[in-house]
Amino acid sequence: RATMDAPPASLTFRLRILEGTDGNATKEHFATHSFLDSKSRGAYLVNETKWLHLTVKPKEPVEEKEEE
Repeated sequence: RATMDAPPASLTFRLRILEGTDGNATKEHFATHSFLDSKSRGAYLVNETKWLHLTVKPKEPVEEKEEE
């Protein structure tokens, strides 16, 4: 969660998935994103990644209306 005055940021993160029952994790893996789809014409330099990217943009300045 970012406040309205949070500075711009660009961060990477991973989603860790724990599988198991009753709070006991028996298996762990990370969510994966694949860049290959039905429109792909072959392999890329990077075909898939476990790293996601989050960008926090600065708040847009509010334009003040001029009085007539």
